[in-house]
Amino acid sequence: EMIMSEPDDTNKDETLFNLGRLYALMGNKEKSAEAFNKIITDYKDSNYTDLAKEKVVAVHGLKLEIGK
Repeated sequence: EMIMSEPDDTNKDETLFNLGRLYALMGNKEKSAEAFNKIITDYKDSNYTDLAKEKVVAVHGLKLEIGK
């Protein structure tokens, strides 16, 4: 949370993606999905958006629920 509160961080989408991957590796699917969904909703033009969608669906077996 502290990492994401830095106003000048221009790599928040990348940070969220890596955070989502780390949560997945630790077995925390809920937090992982939250990180990936934040990219999908808040960084629609990011290079990580499509990857985040794939991770939510493939890794977590969740239905893609954009905005939730």
